[in-house]
Amino acid sequence: MIAGDVSSPDTALSTVELPVIREETTWVFGAAMPPAWRLAVWQGPGATLWWDVAAPETDLGIVVTDATSALPWISEVFGDAVSRLLRSPDDPSAEALAFVRQTPLATAARDVALARWRQAWWPASREKLVPPLDPRLLAAERADALDRLREGATSVALADTAALDSARHDLAAAERRFGRLDDHDSHPHRSIGAVTTGAEPAPVDASPSDAGVVPSTGDLALHRAPERRRAPLSGTFPIDVSLIPHGVVDAAAEARWHIAFQGAVPWINLEILAAPRFANEAPPEPDLHVSFAEINAELTLTDGAWRAEQPVPLHVLTDPPSDSTLVLYLPGRETRRPAPDAAELIRIARERLVAPTSPSEGEAASRAIV
Repeated sequence: MIAGDVSSPDTALSTVELPVIREETTWVFGAAMPPAWRLAVWQGPGATLWWDVAAPETDLGIVVTDATSALPWISEVFGDAVSRLLRSPDDPSAEALAFVRQTPLATAARDVALARWRQAWWPASREKLVPPLDPRLLAAERADALDRLREGATSVALADTAALDSARHDLAAAERRFGRLDDHDSHPHRSIGAVTTGAEPAPVDASPSDAGVVPSTGDLALHRAPERRRAPLSGTFPIDVSLIPHGVVDAAAEARWHIAFQGAVPWINLEILAAPRFANEAPPEPDLHVSFAEINAELTLTDGAWRAEQPVPLHVLTDPPSDSTLVLYLPGRETRRPAPDAAELIRIARERLVAPTSPSEGEAASRAIV
């Protein structure tokens, strides 16, 4: 068992006990990683640090693939217990633990990773009342944490100036679009200090606006007489979002459908709630398509929802589309992203809204979905 020096002043900082295994040249500190959509990551030379967003204070790990590259900076972040193991010629025993110190640099690296996670995975949902985050605060949080790493470290490996410049650029672009944040700090990018999380929450409209989940008759009657229509089939599809960018559709939405006749021809009508946008920002509309039940159709964004209608073969009436897999995709985009557990992701986000862990979460908790 590897332990830190309990008489050291550094023990005033919190520590986490991580199991240690070695597989040839790779060192693994910590338990098994969570799924990708719950993973906050910071990568340095020779090692990757990760935190589980469900419990980032205690659930973390280190994967060292090149000890020589990692040694110059890893002890600054997590203390000497890790670096002593990496220098040891012997493999750790089956019971080995590393007492990892939570230094200010570890906190800064974690904050960078969590800010990136919020940008990539925050489940904005009108249906579940999860507001989108302010992109200015997301960029400011990244910049602040990256600057704390740069200022507090002696190793150049911890000073990611390119990432810091990118965060500052994103903040400037967001402020041009949405207006400047109040700045009460000496650093121009540290406007996150102006956000208070103790404000009285604004009332949240529990019912969606006219981006309703069921289209009106008028919405779908553009080319046919309403009196000749009937809807013998309707239902919902689960959504596979692995082939579309994050934030295109509502994190909790299902695809709602119904079949109606135009004369003797059945048509299927689809609707998927779009993700809410910060300040009702009009996003660039992706070339979003849907494939299901022998049908490929392009979706159009209108009134807060993605919609399509398409004639279908008669056999669909006896072979319901709900038996098929619905796939959303952008033509030409082949890279898949991990499909999250939407219910779990929304649960985590709602916990953050009740007890915010960042200025962006605190600000979102005080704002209604527009």
